[in-house]
Amino acid sequence: MASAQQILEYAGSLFDVVGVKRLSSADSLLILGLESTVERDLDEFGYSNGHFQIYGFEKHLRPRLEKLVNFIKNSGFSTRPVGRCGYPLESEVNLKEMAICADIGKRGKNTLVLHPKYGTRLRFAALKTNAPLG
Repeated sequence: MASAQQILEYAGSLFDVVGVKRLSSADSLLILGLESTVERDLDEFGYSNGHFQIYGFEKHLRPRLEKLVNFIKNSGFSTRPVGRCGYPLESEVNLKEMAICADIGKRGKNTLVLHPKYGTRLRFAALKTNAPLG
């Protein structure tokens, strides 16, 4: 069984920034940030066959999320992604707010999260887990 430190280190090897927000005595939210760059365009989206597609997230973020979910589950804890590819569903958490609460960055005047190194280029995803992270 992996420890909380091992889970956070593995998450840090997959994502540019990692933060934890405690939700209850049993659950935590693992906030994961990935920088959107020219080579790794997380903002690429469009319509295909009448469906809205988030190509950048599907290509760059989903495989990392799947690896981390498998690692946490194989460590004996439950976990699930919040929302769909970094976009929370209605009535779910606000990832920007949770990233600020997890000390990943500060809120900018434009409501984006400002990170000291990545500026506003971070895109967020989250996992809800019962792993003892915080």
